[in-house]
Amino acid sequence: MEPIEIDFESFEAYSQGLYIRDLNVPWLGGKVQIMIGTDEKAIPERQKEIIRFACQQPLSAKDILERRLYKEYKSEIYGSFSGGDKVTPRISSPREIWKLISAPGIKTPYEHWIKDSHYFVVTFECVWDPEHGLAVLYNSKGEIVKIGGQGDF
Repeated sequence: MEPIEIDFESFEAYSQGLYIRDLNVPWLGGKVQIMIGTDEKAIPERQKEIIRFACQQPLSAKDILERRLYKEYKSEIYGSFSGGDKVTPRISSPREIWKLISAPGIKTPYEHWIKDSHYFVVTFECVWDPEHGLAVLYNSKGEIVKIGGQGDF
């Protein structure tokens, strides 16, 4: 995959510890909100490297994500929230998971939290937990490490 050029100077001004901007991320299907967590007044080089890496995952990464979210939904979520099928409707294939979650975002943790197993997070809003949403933690190899709520990572 060809490297994606990212103009980090065009990120919105530092606000509540985050720099924010929408970027085209091909493997996630288009425009994605990017959130960079930092205590600095400029985006640290390490954070820039992580965002470049996260945005340049192979197109096959979306299929892997879809299958993992479907597996997580079927084993951990379906039927476990009050509200029945309105909150956790039955789905029969990985592609159907997109009916239950929002467009994704990508977030980097604050620099002092970064380690190999905590590299970048893909976030979603979801129908079964609107308060906490959904987050998928990736390591520095681009592998899914854990799935949880947005506040978990």
